[in-house]
Amino acid sequence: MAANSYTTSCLISGSGCPLSFPATGTTQRIESFVVGPSEASTAKVTIGTCSATQGNCSDFHLNYSITQGSPDAQGRIPMTIYVVGTYSGTGGYGTGSVNYPVTISSDYGTIETRNINLYH
Repeated sequence: MAANSYTTSCLISGSGCPLSFPATGTTQRIESFVVGPSEASTAKVTIGTCSATQGNCSDFHLNYSITQGSPDAQGRIPMTIYVVGTYSGTGGYGTGSVNYPVTISSDYGTIETRNINLYH
């Protein structure tokens, strides 16, 4: 099941998020959470150094985006983190697998670190 098929936060609901994706350019939701107004403006994502388990890191690319929704009655703002993995190598399918540590944080500290696996 793709990560973006979840309707609630994997972290909040206590269920596991699938964090292994084919590097096909498809947008995948990796986390949703709610923060206060001052924290929303400082939310950021840091993609760490790639490590290859098969193939080469230079063949893979991981990008992210952050969206924020409208505040609720208490002023809390829903945030959603998406990633998109692509493959630019020449190897056939099944020839590459890499991992990226992805840290979600704000000025208030680390919210979460996830290990994202991309494969081709």
